[in-house]
Amino acid sequence: MVDWSRELQRCIAFVKEWNSHYWLTSQLHKFYCLLVKRVGLGDIIFPVVAMMKSKSIAIDSSMGLPEATKTTASYTSDPPIKFFLLAIFLLPSFCTCSIQNRLKSSRWFSVRGGAAQSRHKYRVVQVQIVHRHGDRTPITSLKDEEFWRSALVSPLMLERISQGTELIRCPETTNIHSAKGRGPFGKLTQLGLLQMVNVGTRLREELWSDNEDVFEEDEKGNLYMGSLWSPSRPLTTKDLRIVSTDFPRTIQSVQGVIVGLFPDGLDDTVKIDCRHTRWMIPDPQPRRTSEQEGLEIELASRPHIVQRESEMYPLAVRCTNALRDLLGEGAFDSSFGVDGQTTDDKKVLTWAQLSEITCCLKVRDRLPEGISPEDQDALSSYLAWRWFESLRHPRLVYLAMHKFCHAILHSMRHLEEEPPLTIYSAHDSTLVGLMCAFRLERPTVWPEYASYMKIELLEKSDSDGNDLEESEHVVRFYLNGELLRSRWHGNLLEEVTLNQLSQFLSIEGAMKSP
Repeated sequence: MVDWSRELQRCIAFVKEWNSHYWLTSQLHKFYCLLVKRVGLGDIIFPVVAMMKSKSIAIDSSMGLPEATKTTASYTSDPPIKFFLLAIFLLPSFCTCSIQNRLKSSRWFSVRGGAAQSRHKYRVVQVQIVHRHGDRTPITSLKDEEFWRSALVSPLMLERISQGTELIRCPETTNIHSAKGRGPFGKLTQLGLLQMVNVGTRLREELWSDNEDVFEEDEKGNLYMGSLWSPSRPLTTKDLRIVSTDFPRTIQSVQGVIVGLFPDGLDDTVKIDCRHTRWMIPDPQPRRTSEQEGLEIELASRPHIVQRESEMYPLAVRCTNALRDLLGEGAFDSSFGVDGQTTDDKKVLTWAQLSEITCCLKVRDRLPEGISPEDQDALSSYLAWRWFESLRHPRLVYLAMHKFCHAILHSMRHLEEEPPLTIYSAHDSTLVGLMCAFRLERPTVWPEYASYMKIELLEKSDSDGNDLEESEHVVRFYLNGELLRSRWHGNLLEEVTLNQLSQFLSIEGAMKSP
């Protein structure tokens, strides 16, 4: 019968003896890396640790190894046993100092429930931002136009923030979307501009570091460098690409972001590409395909949607009646969203209208009598539920968002040819559409004005810096700084490899249902 304690002691003595023999240690280290990568360290360590415990051998919790005792024994016992134990427990720690001291300070091993964790090094190599515009006036026309006009950004300020930017438009296309608004409605407010400048400032702080190439340790022991720029690599306009829907509020919003990113002014002209509105929103007017239009209506007629609609309908009627005296001309003619709701009933506003009107009024403490703040929350929550119920359908979200997703993936796959930072200025429907397309968790808070999704492309490698493991690219998603996990085939993932994400998005929903 094998004396496991004695074998471990001999392993330690052997490593001490051979510590200066670099060729042997490097070869064994290669074997160890292959075990971690190909087999899975937890699957190897667990049975060995269990066997040690069954032999009543003490486990040092700080090392995950049997307590070592001083020994000068020669390494002459059974070769398979000694090599197995050596490869599993000792190899990462013997190259520069004694095995015991290195293991006590090393975070490569963690025996928790029999599982071992290795840490990694993450370096952000590209960031794509998709933000919602800032605070705006209601899209639906209201009677008190002068009040809403007074909330808009002044022409002088609009001229100032536009300096140094150039709009690129297709001359033959015109944005006729009803959510664009008319007159002072659907326009960015002074509050909204301040929100967007703050977003630009926040992004600059997130992506800038005063320290050169410094990795910080996260709560899991991984090393992370999230900055793209530093004093030796300053942010310039050449590092940036801007794409916006062709709405005044989104164009002005991203101009505010640019002000926050470049507080000292621009070094060159920044072009804002406004040619892609139709694939940056899930509800273009008209829809890109008749299939999408029909599918939206079909999904809205599912029994559980109809049941919930019947329960919520009295709230819609009550809130519409409370707003009726505030509504302007053509208020019932507006329609937008992807919830499949039609506007045949001219007596009741759509859920999208009810939510956006009451939201604008609530911010300014102007909710009419008959609508409470709780009512407004209920309207917004129900609209969000309907949007997610529709866009969670694989085929619908593919039809609505696949071109936008393809643009995001294209930038990642062609990293060397693309700028490190791309900013898309869009809408809440865009953020919801992307969350559904990337199968992200629903955020704890609905994407309000000036919300932004950060899509990080990271280079992932071993934290010890060895060059034996090939690095890979992984993707992470955040909404307003909150990490959103992605669910694919039942697995909830904090990060997805770029290859996996490309494969998932090319398959899920790509085939039309019979």
